[in-house]
Amino acid sequence: MTHMPNITTAGSRPAGPEDLRAKLAFLHSSIAASATRSGGHDAGAQMRQLASWTPPLRSVDSDTLPDIDNSKARARDLARNDPFAANAARIDRDSVVGPGLRLSLKPDHVLLGIDAAKAREWARMVERRWEVYANSTGHHADARRMQSFNQLTRTMESSLFHDGEALATVIWRKPRRGQTAGTCFQLVSTDRLSNPYWLFDNPKLRKGIERNRWGEPVAYFIREAHPSDGEFGEWEKTVRWRRIRRQSREGRRNVIHVFDHKHAEMTRGITDFTSAIKAMKMRGHYADATLERAIIQSFFAATIKTNLNYDQAMQVMGASFGSKVREAKNPMTAMTIDHVRQAGAYHKASNHSFGGAATMHLLPNEDVVLHRSEAADGNFEKFEKSVLRQIAAGTGTPITALSQNYSDVNYSAARSALQDVWRHYMAKREMLIHGWMWPAVDAWLEEEIVSGEIALPEGIDDFYAARDALLKGQFYGWGKPMIDSVKERKAQQIGLQMGVETLESICAEQGLNWEDVVDQRVLEVEYMADKGLDPWEVNSELIFSNPNAGNNTKEGEGGPD
Repeated sequence: MTHMPNITTAGSRPAGPEDLRAKLAFLHSSIAASATRSGGHDAGAQMRQLASWTPPLRSVDSDTLPDIDNSKARARDLARNDPFAANAARIDRDSVVGPGLRLSLKPDHVLLGIDAAKAREWARMVERRWEVYANSTGHHADARRMQSFNQLTRTMESSLFHDGEALATVIWRKPRRGQTAGTCFQLVSTDRLSNPYWLFDNPKLRKGIERNRWGEPVAYFIREAHPSDGEFGEWEKTVRWRRIRRQSREGRRNVIHVFDHKHAEMTRGITDFTSAIKAMKMRGHYADATLERAIIQSFFAATIKTNLNYDQAMQVMGASFGSKVREAKNPMTAMTIDHVRQAGAYHKASNHSFGGAATMHLLPNEDVVLHRSEAADGNFEKFEKSVLRQIAAGTGTPITALSQNYSDVNYSAARSALQDVWRHYMAKREMLIHGWMWPAVDAWLEEEIVSGEIALPEGIDDFYAARDALLKGQFYGWGKPMIDSVKERKAQQIGLQMGVETLESICAEQGLNWEDVVDQRVLEVEYMADKGLDPWEVNSELIFSNPNAGNNTKEGEGGPD
């Protein structure tokens, strides 16, 4: 083992120039020796095929922050103009959020030390009050009074997809008549989050986010107007920033910033479009070029071809145009011009037709040549399929849904693709729920409890001490689509019989609250009994008494495998 030469020893003089030169020589020799050794992994070894591939090893902020604005601008441009990009954004928004997510509170009654029934009763009351506040026609949750909370959530998800991050501030406006909470949410363009007065990034301030020594965001610098809104007469606001603390001392959020933390020590989010932008733009260029070529080749062009050579032409036309040819500086030019002029006049004056179609009487030795269109590009479809696979992989979108082409998909392939992509959508939904929805519910509930409009459950006196245990539960949204409902319902029934599934888990997959389903079921049964109907007969009794009823297909059928 090679040892570093001892440059200094305890009590000796500081290292001089000779010592430093010795140390540098040792380091150079060590580096050279390590370069000649073969690595344990081919990915890091000095292979001939990878010799020119030496990307720098940098922090995630160094990799993303310099390009974040350009990436967002390109992603938005694609979403506006590229049909596949627009479709990917729509599929993502509809799958993650759909029409909205519904709150289902489940306070941890064991940790709180309160009765389970009372905790559930309190939770149901809070859920109803939240629904009235969040999704009523008054749009009380929106500072602009334009969207319901569910619609705000869809907008946040769109921002996450296009920009890689979403931003909102929690503000207070005087509540309208009949409302008790003034808490509302202002969605903010992430373009407004930037360093004040164009300061350079530093250890405590990066892209508009002020951090403490642990890297925790403590404040956000937000422009009073979008940088491009000067054209609307807001020049002064575009050069003014507001510093907003992330949260109050009691933990109330003032700024909600959501993004996918793909790497450690990440400060800002980056769009999922990043890996697909190049392929998507190149596909657009190829599609435009192919379309232009097809349009050009769709025309039917005709030209007149003559077999006369110049000598014959001079003999034929020399007598008639001899004077003009002699007057011209270039006799050949004068002859050609006169010939074309008179031939053109002849064809223009000719007005023969046959059966409604124009015919032409040609001059001697002339012929009509038709130029017909050809196929624009036989390889375009293959190229587009290849690019769509890259786009689907980069955006996490099923290729069949992205291309809107289901002709080559069977049941097994479609179900496998749905299972894979649904996990992706559920992970994004969970990020949106914890990053945006729970902080929003927390801010609203805090005001309602502090103001006395909502009482704490019996046995709890301090909201701030019990906050984390009270705000437990989940949000229900659109469930996973069923490709073959008969097969999948039978599988759920078997799972219930085996005890590996519950009514709650099955309802959650469909975006339903199991208690609401049971309550509605009881209501329907009571209503039918009041009308003199047998609920079991009305519901066809096949669900409960004959699991095979209603399936008229033979064994092995019910959809292609």
